[in-house]
Formats: sequence, structure tokens, C-alpha cells
Amino acid sequence: MERSLAILDYWFGPKAGQEFWFGADEATDREVREKFSKDLDDAVAGKLKAWEDDPERTVALVVLLDQFSLQLFREQRRSYDQAALALPIVERALARGFDRKVSFFKRAFLYMPFMHSEDLALQDKGVELFSQLAADAPPEHREAAGGFLKFAKIHRDIVKEYGRFPGRNEGYGRTNTPAEQKYLDEGGFF
Repeated sequence: MERSLAILDYWFGPKAGQEFWFGADEATDREVREKFSKDLDDAVAGKLKAWEDDPERTVALVVLLDQFSLQLFREQRRSYDQAALALPIVERALARGFDRKVSFFKRAFLYMPFMHSEDLALQDKGVELFSQLAADAPPEHREAAGGFLKFAKIHRDIVKEYGRFPGRNEGYGRTNTPAEQKYLDEGGFF
């Protein structure tokens, strides 16, 4: 099977859903590592650039860099740095209208790298994109669209308040400010 299709079948297949995507499950992390770590290495090395010529394959590339990096290297600087590699890919995809050529959930994951950026302008753009996704959502996906938009706003508001994600400070070797420490002590995660 073509590797991009294998990624899409895995991520958007029978297991797809909030718990699978965002549940931080060790078994899922292990499965992703076993099935896709070589693909992720290739994506990080820029060897999958040809995937950007097709909307579906672009989504697979973004899932690799953004989602799989964050899963396989949780709370490590490497995860954030690799996830950031997806942003220029998404920007090029948006310029080509690829987000309008894929299904609802694939479109949501195409926008996800904006939510993971520590740049407030990119966070604002992400909120705009997820707002449009919610406006465009068919009835069966309105609840999911509302959830994506809610979390886009939460991420944006954290970056707006702290200038970064306090939850990444340890991975980056950054010192928490008193306000960040309070946020983390009160259960803040991002």
C-alpha cells in the first residue's frame, strides 16, 4: 500500500475519533512508532516533498509531522520542532485550496499545526480557519467542529496570555515565570 494511504487509513480509519486522536495512549504511541517511524524520519528529512502535489497526500504528510511527532516524542523539544515543520506545508496547501478538497476531519487535521504554534499571529489564523470549518460543517460534524474551534481558542488564549505554551517549558529547557508555574500547578497542560 502506498505509504500516504497507509497513514490516512490508520489515522482516519475505524479507530478514528477523539479518544484515539487525543487520548495519549501508550499502545497507540507504540503502534504509530512501529508502523510509521521510518515515514516520519523521511518527512523530517524532506524526502516526502512530492506528497505536497496532492491534497490527500498532503494531509498524510501533515499528520506525520504534526500528530505523529507529538505522539512519539511527547513533551520533548523534538516533538515541537518537528511539528513546526508542518506549518509551511499547510501554508502552501491553503494557497492551493487543498483544504477545500478533503473531507471534514482531514481538513481539521490540516489546520491543526496552527493550533500547535507558539506564534500568536499563527494562532489567530488557526482560530479563523477553525471558525470557517465550523461554519462549513455538515450537521453530522457540527459538534466535532465546535470542539475543534473551542480548543483552537484555548490554545490561542494561552499563547496570548503567556507568549508561549508553559507546558513546553521543560522540554525546551525554559524557566517558568511565576504566572506560568501557577497555571501548571492548577492543572494547565498546554
